[in-house]
Amino acid sequence: MSVIPLEYYAPVFSLFLLFLLVIFVPRERYKELFWFGLVWGFLFSTAVTFLISEVFHLFHYERVMPFILFGAPLWLTFAWIPAVMLYLHFLPEGGEWYVFPLYLVGFAVAGMEIDGVLNQGGILLYDHWTPFCRFLLSLGWFYLLARHYRYWRKKNPV
Repeated sequence: MSVIPLEYYAPVFSLFLLFLLVIFVPRERYKELFWFGLVWGFLFSTAVTFLISEVFHLFHYERVMPFILFGAPLWLTFAWIPAVMLYLHFLPEGGEWYVFPLYLVGFAVAGMEIDGVLNQGGILLYDHWTPFCRFLLSLGWFYLLARHYRYWRKKNPV
């Protein structure tokens, strides 16, 4: 039996990521990173979840009502805003060739594990989905996000 009810997993997880954001990311960077979090986090995750759950029926969420938007739990999509901001804040700028790929794989594995925890908890139910699919999706997602952010930084030096 879990310590907190399943219905509270998503809000607690979102607040935990917000807490990590407040602790680790300086306030000066919020304005720069927030828009990436909103677009690549909230909007992109809502669109992808809609496609995967409502259009292709690969998975679906339970125990997240009434806070659901296009098949995506609102609290989990909100959690992507601080998650993306944290990802970009700690994004390696240089170093050895293997640093960025390890960072990318680390975040993709974290996404896969969170996916698995939500599945084991009964919140995310797989119809034709596996955590490995989430790993591949996250790998591409975080790679494109990093490319976009680096391109933007090159055009808009701080």
